[in-house]
Amino acid sequence: MRLARKFLISVVAVAFVVMFLGVWAALSAERALHETDLARDHTLLGGALVHLLEHVPENGFATNARIVLSGTVGPDSQVTARLLFPDGITPTNESALLVKVLAENKPLIAARETGRGLYITLLPIQGRRAVLELSEPFAEQDRILTRTAVRYVIMSLALTLGFAIVTLVLGRRFIGGPMKLLVTQARAIGAGHLDEMSNLHQRDEIGDLAIELNQMSAKLRASEEQTRKESERRLAAVNQLRHADRLATVGTLASGIAHELGTPLAVVQGRATLIEEAVSDAEVIKSARVITEQVSRMSRILRQVLDFARRTTPSPQKATLLELVEKAVSLLQPISQKRGVAVEIRQKSRVSVLADANLIHQVFTNLIMNAIQATVGRAPTVFVEVAEQSLVPPVDLASESGTPGSPQKVGVVSIVDHGAGIAPELVAHVFEPFFTTKDVGEGTGLGLSVAWGIVRDHDGWIEVESRVNERTTFRVILPAAGG
Repeated sequence: MRLARKFLISVVAVAFVVMFLGVWAALSAERALHETDLARDHTLLGGALVHLLEHVPENGFATNARIVLSGTVGPDSQVTARLLFPDGITPTNESALLVKVLAENKPLIAARETGRGLYITLLPIQGRRAVLELSEPFAEQDRILTRTAVRYVIMSLALTLGFAIVTLVLGRRFIGGPMKLLVTQARAIGAGHLDEMSNLHQRDEIGDLAIELNQMSAKLRASEEQTRKESERRLAAVNQLRHADRLATVGTLASGIAHELGTPLAVVQGRATLIEEAVSDAEVIKSARVITEQVSRMSRILRQVLDFARRTTPSPQKATLLELVEKAVSLLQPISQKRGVAVEIRQKSRVSVLADANLIHQVFTNLIMNAIQATVGRAPTVFVEVAEQSLVPPVDLASESGTPGSPQKVGVVSIVDHGAGIAPELVAHVFEPFFTTKDVGEGTGLGLSVAWGIVRDHDGWIEVESRVNERTTFRVILPAAGG
């Protein structure tokens, strides 16, 4: 059964009982008042008649008394008066009652004679050994009381019905409707729709329940968001573990490649050098130089793989980022000029870092070379900026330093090219070993992996921002040196 219906039945039942008791009490009071009025009227009328009868001569008292009574109490009166003589009545209960009235010498009032349907009052007449009986039928008064009772009952039923209607309307307004909204909200929350909010503004227990449901929904939504972020962090950690496993595999492969190919490449390079020195044919010399250059390139790639696999601990010293950048730009100037690309340093902050200069120089050389290759045939300039900023490290670096969320001073080197850009789905993979977007022969996919590892060894990080067919920005971020 609905709560509003239970409330309605309870309230109406209580109201009905209260009204019934009220009607009963009112009727009882009405009856008592009526009988009090009869007793007063009989007492006043009886006292007057007794006073007259006491002055009637004793000789012929019965006849003369009846004449007096007939002249005093008319036929239209509801009250009937008669004389009773206990000595002339066969001993009965009535004669005993008359003897008692005469013996006590006081009226017997408000005696209801149910057998005859009369209200009777007995009054003794002094010195005449007679009793005056006043009687009045109470059927009419009972009919009046009955009509009054019916009127009270109808009024009570009307009030009860009106009270029930008002209670039903208010119950639906303040109980049924709000509870239905709360049930709907609870079902929505159970189904996972945590954005469902109730707009109840009642200042009562139902309003308090609505507030608590809204707060619970908000807390569940926050908990769900936190769980989602935790899941994403755990997934990122799993990906990092997989990445680390791939790096370990690459390290094993790099060691094998270095040992297996290092010696044959040295022999090839030595033979090519001997050929170049021993012959005079220009074409043979040119071919020998090409062999030497390509073997050197292959050896350099092997060294990169081996260095990446070994991940030796850097030897940091205080260095100026601008100087390292200028050195890398100067080194690559012949290549950039040959390709028709200018490298411009636009911002030149002299921020210092604690770093292995050779390794950081290798990072800048690799990133600038990538920018030159991406710019060929498109925009003529690669821009390099050196700045000092205050940034918050990534979560993994911050947790290692023990100060998560705390900003720190860093040196930022931004390398911007206006090439083809990197597709959004590929940005997350650019630092993976052997992953490359370059054409065959342009790269091995190890340069960015090596750069990423070197920067991480220096407690720094690399950020990538790319827009397809617009520009790509690599930011190398390293902790600034104090002092």
